[in-house]
Amino acid sequence: MSNQVDVVEAEAMKLTPEERARLADRLIASLSDDTAIEEAWAMEVERRIADTRASLADIEETARHAGILPGDLRDLLRRNGLEDYDQRLRH
Repeated sequence: MSNQVDVVEAEAMKLTPEERARLADRLIASLSDDTAIEEAWAMEVERRIADTRASLADIEETARHAGILPGDLRDLLRRNGLEDYDQRLRH
């Protein structure tokens, strides 16, 4: 491994996990100009978003049946690092 790569890697490791993921995506994307791959990934992202939305509806329904109050469900999601899901729940 070249010294330059070592330096870049050391700097990258100082980033947050989210920043490293974004950097990794950019680096991988830079290896190919194949728009078919990009389109396939875009479709996969859309599919996963739809799955997540469906899962959120299932979570809400399950919580209602279990007698978990909406505020308690939001607290549970936050405690488990799922703040983004908390914002999508119906109020």
